[in-house]
Amino acid sequence: MARRIAVIGLDGATFDLLDPLMEQGIMPNLQRLCREGTRANLRSTMPPYTAPAWTTFATGVNPGKHGCYDFLLPTDDLERFDLCNSSHIQVPTIYELLHTVGKRSILVNLPNSYPPKLSTPTITDMLTMGDNCVFPETLKQQYPSLQQYRLAPDESLQLKGKWTEYVDDIIAVEQGHMAGVKDLWQHEEWDFFYYLFSSTDWISHALFAKLMDGSFSKGYELFRYIDNQLGWFMAHLPAETHLYVLSDHGFKVY
Repeated sequence: MARRIAVIGLDGATFDLLDPLMEQGIMPNLQRLCREGTRANLRSTMPPYTAPAWTTFATGVNPGKHGCYDFLLPTDDLERFDLCNSSHIQVPTIYELLHTVGKRSILVNLPNSYPPKLSTPTITDMLTMGDNCVFPETLKQQYPSLQQYRLAPDESLQLKGKWTEYVDDIIAVEQGHMAGVKDLWQHEEWDFFYYLFSSTDWISHALFAKLMDGSFSKGYELFRYIDNQLGWFMAHLPAETHLYVLSDHGFKVY
């Protein structure tokens, strides 16, 4: 049987936070993966941002070679910048290379995947332009779970300091994402599957210091939820499939 690859991303995740959560029993599935598999600290890109780092993952080269070194890229007009998107990627991606040898990829929430480069199922990320992030759009009829797909939580809750409600909304967004992910995972043919939990980045931007010192335990509910979903991926991993869980950058308390 041909081997397959599944990649689950934890955006902005760091062992500085994940190790204590594993030790406290909040993330037992991730702890099992670390224990039974291989773990390592990966060096991020320069700069260590989501867009260039995940594009480096997708291409295997540094931002100077793939051309996506920030969220905004300069143009020939000093007063105008372009929002980074897949058209700026200057080298082939892993999913394009797989396509050339007849392998089918499914991408969900891969940064810098808009506009899609392939006709295979792609749900683009927060850098999507326009109202639709589901490609091809006919997937919405095939899978009702994709009809109410939200790209991001309600950021007004964060701006108002409504942290409990913000965490609840982040989890609700991830639940909606996972409903679609599970449909695609179980009912579509694939050789390479990618899904990114953006929520680890969202909550860390807002509350990383409090997560580290334990002063906002409500935030751990998100990590419990994510760990439960990692357990689902592990339980539903097809035979001869390699599972990778990785991050793009970390966080620090200053």
